[in-house]
Amino acid sequence: TEVVTKSLLFYLHERAWLKIPYGRNKKPASLPVTEAEPNLVKKS
Repeated sequence: TEVVTKSLLFYLHERAWLKIPYGRNKKPASLPVTEAEPNLVKKS
Protein backbone atom coordinates (compact mmCIF):
# COMPACT_ATOMS: atom_id res chain seq x y z
CA THR A 1 0.00 0.00 0.00
CA GLU A 2 2.82 2.40 0.82
CA VAL A 3 4.52 1.84 -2.53
CA VAL A 4 1.30 2.51 -4.43
CA THR A 5 0.64 5.68 -2.42
CA LYS A 6 4.16 7.02 -2.93
CA SER A 7 4.06 6.21 -6.63
CA LEU A 8 0.73 7.99 -7.02
CA LEU A 9 1.96 11.04 -5.12
CA PHE A 10 5.14 11.15 -7.20
CA TYR A 11 3.11 10.92 -10.43
CA LEU A 12 0.78 13.73 -9.35
CA HIS A 13 3.73 15.85 -8.23
CA GLU A 14 5.45 15.49 -11.61
CA ARG A 15 2.22 16.24 -13.51
CA ALA A 16 1.76 19.41 -11.46
CA TRP A 17 5.30 20.58 -12.24
CA LEU A 18 4.71 20.07 -15.96
CA LYS A 19 1.85 22.57 -15.81
CA ILE A 20 4.04 25.27 -14.24
CA PRO A 21 6.12 27.12 -16.88
CA TYR A 22 8.84 28.02 -14.35
CA GLY A 23 12.17 28.48 -16.13
CA ARG A 24 10.92 27.49 -19.57
CA ASN A 25 10.78 29.76 -22.60
CA LYS A 26 7.81 29.50 -24.92
CA LYS A 27 8.96 29.37 -28.53
CA PRO A 28 6.92 28.31 -31.50
CA ALA A 29 8.17 24.91 -32.63
CA SER A 30 7.33 25.64 -36.26
CA LEU A 31 9.79 28.54 -36.64
CA PRO A 32 13.39 27.94 -37.69
CA VAL A 33 16.08 28.93 -35.19
CA THR A 34 16.95 32.07 -37.16
CA GLU A 35 13.41 33.41 -36.74
CA ALA A 36 12.87 32.23 -33.16
CA GLU A 37 16.15 33.69 -31.83
CA PRO A 38 17.82 35.89 -34.46
CA ASN A 39 20.64 37.00 -32.13
CA LEU A 40 22.11 33.50 -31.94
CA VAL A 41 23.01 33.33 -35.63
CA LYS A 42 25.85 35.49 -36.95
CA LYS A 43 25.20 36.96 -40.36
CA SER A 44 28.24 37.58 -42.53
